[in-house]
Amino acid sequence: MVIQEIVGVNRHIKSVCDGYTHDGYLAIAPALFDRYQKNVDLGYSPDDIAKGRELKAKAQTDAALKDIAAAREAAAHAGNVSVIGYKVGTVPGFGD
Repeated sequence: MVIQEIVGVNRHIKSVCDGYTHDGYLAIAPALFDRYQKNVDLGYSPDDIAKGRELKAKAQTDAALKDIAAAREAAAHAGNVSVIGYKVGTVPGFGD
């Protein structure tokens, strides 16, 4: 399972999934912002990052965990499920 960056399930996250698939794994990336705006696919410009931060501010932890659990269930038939995540926002002490 590939957890999105603050810019949504964009071309980068899709390419990460494609890479895992190419290596023989099932890869799934839950779209954690779909509850707030469908099909978020932002780039890395300052405006896109600002939009991602707006969506992140709307995002509820419980809803994200439900989406991640649903993705896990969808992938469970393939065997063990692992998670890799990308930065969804600023973590205090780790830079901006």
